Amino acid sequence: MKTKRRFPGINPFKTEEQDRFFGRDADIRDLYALIALEKTVVLFGKSGHGKSSLLNAGIVPRLLAEKSKIVDPTPNGEESIVPRLLAEKPGSERWYEPLAVKFGAWVPDKTAPAETTRAFLAQAFPPGPDAACIDAALPPGEAGDTLWLALKRSGQRRVVLIFDQFEEFFTYPLAQQQRFADELSQALHGDLPPEVAERYAGLPEDMQNLLAARLDVKAVFAIREDRLHLMDKLKYPLPAIFGRRYALHPLPRTQAQEALERPAGLPGFDTPAFGFAPEAMGKILDFLADEEGRVETNQLQILAESFERRAEQEGVTHFTPENLGTLKTIVKDYYLERIDALPGEAERLAARRLCEEGLAQEGDPPVRLNLHEAQIGRFYGIEPALLETLVANRLLRAEPGAGGGYTYELPHDTLLEPVLELKRERLEQQRKEELAAEEARIAREKAEAQRRQRRAMLTSVIAGVLVLGAAISIWIAYQQSKKAANAVGLAEQKTRDAEISDSLAQVKTRAAAVSDSLAGIEKGNAKAATRTALAAQKEADQKTKEAAVAQEAARIAEVKAQAAIKQSGIDSEKARQAKIEAEQKKQEANEATLLANQAKAEAERLTQVVVTNLLAQSRDAILHLDYNAAFSLLVNAASLGTVRDSVAYELMEIAFFRFHAGQSAQAIEPFEMAAKLLGKPGISQKNDIGDALNALDKDRDSLLNARYFPVMVEMKDGAYQMQGKYETAVPNFRMAETETTVWQYNLFCWANGRDITQRIGGDGKMLEEAKYQPSWGWIGDNPVVYVNWYDAVEYANWLSRKMNCTPAYAIKPGEKDSLNENRLDDFKWTVTLPENARGYRLPTEAEWEYAAKGGARHDTFKYSGSDEIDEVAWYGSNSDSRTQAVRAKKANGAGLYDMSGNVWEWCFDWYGDLLPAETPWGAKSGSYRVIRGGSWNLDAEDCLPAYRSAGPPRNRTGYYGFRLVLVP
Repeated sequence: MKTKRRFPGINPFKTEEQDRFFGRDADIRDLYALIALEKTVVLFGKSGHGKSSLLNAGIVPRLLAEKSKIVDPTPNGEESIVPRLLAEKPGSERWYEPLAVKFGAWVPDKTAPAETTRAFLAQAFPPGPDAACIDAALPPGEAGDTLWLALKRSGQRRVVLIFDQFEEFFTYPLAQQQRFADELSQALHGDLPPEVAERYAGLPEDMQNLLAARLDVKAVFAIREDRLHLMDKLKYPLPAIFGRRYALHPLPRTQAQEALERPAGLPGFDTPAFGFAPEAMGKILDFLADEEGRVETNQLQILAESFERRAEQEGVTHFTPENLGTLKTIVKDYYLERIDALPGEAERLAARRLCEEGLAQEGDPPVRLNLHEAQIGRFYGIEPALLETLVANRLLRAEPGAGGGYTYELPHDTLLEPVLELKRERLEQQRKEELAAEEARIAREKAEAQRRQRRAMLTSVIAGVLVLGAAISIWIAYQQSKKAANAVGLAEQKTRDAEISDSLAQVKTRAAAVSDSLAGIEKGNAKAATRTALAAQKEADQKTKEAAVAQEAARIAEVKAQAAIKQSGIDSEKARQAKIEAEQKKQEANEATLLANQAKAEAERLTQVVVTNLLAQSRDAILHLDYNAAFSLLVNAASLGTVRDSVAYELMEIAFFRFHAGQSAQAIEPFEMAAKLLGKPGISQKNDIGDALNALDKDRDSLLNARYFPVMVEMKDGAYQMQGKYETAVPNFRMAETETTVWQYNLFCWANGRDITQRIGGDGKMLEEAKYQPSWGWIGDNPVVYVNWYDAVEYANWLSRKMNCTPAYAIKPGEKDSLNENRLDDFKWTVTLPENARGYRLPTEAEWEYAAKGGARHDTFKYSGSDEIDEVAWYGSNSDSRTQAVRAKKANGAGLYDMSGNVWEWCFDWYGDLLPAETPWGAKSGSYRVIRGGSWNLDAEDCLPAYRSAGPPRNRTGYYGFRLVLVP
């Protein structure tokens, strides 16, 4: 048994659901009064405003309800004009009967509209008492079968014909449209049809009286606002068709509240009654209201259906702001639920691609597109059965095609934004999966390269290991003499092992050449695809011009035909030929328009696919730091003129990077292109590009700042047990939300005239050899690696200057640090840090551990943010032998990511015995700097917040990175 619910969701209300239809009282009253006065009324409004619901649950019940009462007209009462619709005089029993008629879309062999209307009439009303007499006087076939005769046979003199979704009528052949209009005109005006008039004089008097009794018929046409112009085709047989129109608008707030609140509290349903706190209702209406404070009914019903489901499944009977949930996700969930209901993964993906790529277009506002079923089959491989399922699930709306068949579109504009958002999420996930597949392929190639060179390298590796072993033995002996053998010896062993691994990884650089080749191929394809899309646009424009010429020719032919009819009568040969010619011209024009629309839709589809691919390629290029390649791709994308906002946002990133990398002149071109796409002014003389980017799009500029500069999280002062042994107090500071990323460090490199693979040597000069890069390549959202302690402090000083702070470090290249006891450290740099430094700097070990344990929250988790390491860390068991994107794991209690795992993080302190009571800077001297947090290649124990290790400050490996702090 079907559950009786309060809200129909996105489906229109039915007549039997009138008891729960609220919020349209004024529209019911006004439309009803208009029907009382006029023969024809056109009800129009945007899709989703509730035209069908108003007719089904408002007008039809009102007509039926009038049968049970008699209203005596009063001079000033509200009902003063309404009774004229219902009866000739008080006490009369002749009432108007409503009859709803739907044609459906035209397909070959479809019943014509006139025949369909007569069939609805015959089904609704059995033959009347005079039907036999009429059939005897007018045998079937002799006088033809018309709507006028069908009404006579039914015995219904007063009928309101209601034609819902009337836009479907205009897909039928012109001859069928004309026949329907002629029959309806006869019925509305009560005139004897010519076939009947010819026999009238020879009929008996009682039969003449029966036939001469005038019909009293009205017609209501409901049509979408964007199809209203089609009604102009009926202006000759129905000259009053535009005389009375009724526009249906979204609901005002008070009526929207009534439409939601009153059904929710009604008894007698299979779901629990529920209600809303005033604050919750205000939040709902604020969310739904447009700029004029009005609410679209379909949006309201989607939310209402969700609330009713929660009342049924979760027992929520009183909604408050706290338990209301996130309203923006309800429409998205509505869409996803219907996608998930499809039978198979292939069908779900095909449906999503159709809805998200073919029927919705990015824009401000976004645009709802439509495609013909032939195009859908061609581009998306979707069979008619799946299309029918999508229509039944209310994911698609089928519209009759101008040349037959159907076109399809999203049922309502409210689906556009969530559909486009889900498309972006899906494409991003797809990009990550493709990237993972590509990385897996490269890894296989690397592994094969390693196998091919294993034998050749074996001897040198063994020799290197022996030399390394000897060095380690000497180093261990030296450290034992200083009584710090165990901890430091382990650190040195790990460092040397890392260097061996990195030397073996040099073989893997071949993958970079492979990637470069692939990138070149993609660039070539981008240009070819762009040329193809531009050619398709040009062809579509040409066909549109041809269609316009054909339509003008059809209009001229119709004018000539009407002139001929007026001059010589409709039966003349000249008029007949003119009318035939006009119909032929109209058919040719319609066919030309269809071809133009198809070409335009195909061009739009092709353009959208090309631009989507170009955007994906440009984002991938930016992810891998190839900004010039990304700009070239975006130039192609911009030339195609679609998805303008997305293209503009990517161009903003090119301009942002070039500007902050010190290339202001090169940043102007992408900025001006972005401004043009967004329809905003270019750079003024008063603003530099940095200010102009913020003015162009503040949200996008903020996002780019968060990508290329560290987001700093406030750490309130506090005390904690460091290592579980030392009571340590930490003053206020701010720590970077993530480890310094490849994007951030690459910007620093460009701003200082070097490539990201280049580093500074011990003499303070740039090393000529560009060899410092990971085997998996540079990926923008990964933490930067191959940075030593000196690279980190140099970056910190640059960032301080960039952010208008005083650099924290005093760096003296060429002056050996007297506190540095590492004899192998060839960096003769003295780096000092005053205790009151306010610029960006490396954290102290005490600050690092305090933040890793959640700051003032004092988390008690085993790892930084969780007892389950896989929730918060990339380490040896899950990292796939490489770094991973920052923010991909759960943050700790302080809002910091990757404090366990991913890369070791340099701290300022020398490695030695902790002296937190004496100095916040740790040991006063040493051979190694502290590293904390563990790495992608290590065991879980190395990722504990309290685990300490050390690294030679000169060493650069694939395991070392850093994050910064800022003292306010």
